[in-house]
Amino acid sequence: MPVVNEGHLQFNFPAGWEAGKPDDWRYYRDKYIKLSDKIKCIDILAFPPGSREPVWMIEVKDYRVGREKLTCELVEDIVSKVKDSLGLIMSCCWQNEHRNERALSKKAVAKKEMRFVLHMEQPKHHSRLFKEPIDPADIRDKLRKRLRHVAQSVQVESKSKNNVPWTVT
Repeated sequence: MPVVNEGHLQFNFPAGWEAGKPDDWRYYRDKYIKLSDKIKCIDILAFPPGSREPVWMIEVKDYRVGREKLTCELVEDIVSKVKDSLGLIMSCCWQNEHRNERALSKKAVAKKEMRFVLHMEQPKHHSRLFKEPIDPADIRDKLRKRLRHVAQSVQVESKSKNNVPWTVT
């Protein structure tokens, strides 16, 4: 059962899944990031077993310890990360000398569908600076509109509202 830690959260994927953090890939750290100092990737790339299953891109935002972005900035940041991640995956298929990373990239490209999930945790009590929480439905709608040409599904999840095949603790 693959486990991926992102910040204070632990993602537990079902048996048979493969999951990892693209920004931990050696190719990303050694070569891809040198294209631009602004390159950032999504937090987790996950693959369920089976060739007909989608590849999942998961971005994690934990605002329980602070929030630095408004909703419009968050959407732009996420869209940019998805774009950079897609570029990483394609480049990794051709240029990566690390077999495991190249195999995962080729597996992602071979998938017929990509799904995107924003996993977002928010504080129970909000700060004076950001009195209103980020509305998950609003951010989901904005992300769906922006990512509709690359992702077949866009979801916003949290530990309390989890409609995905993995668990978060």
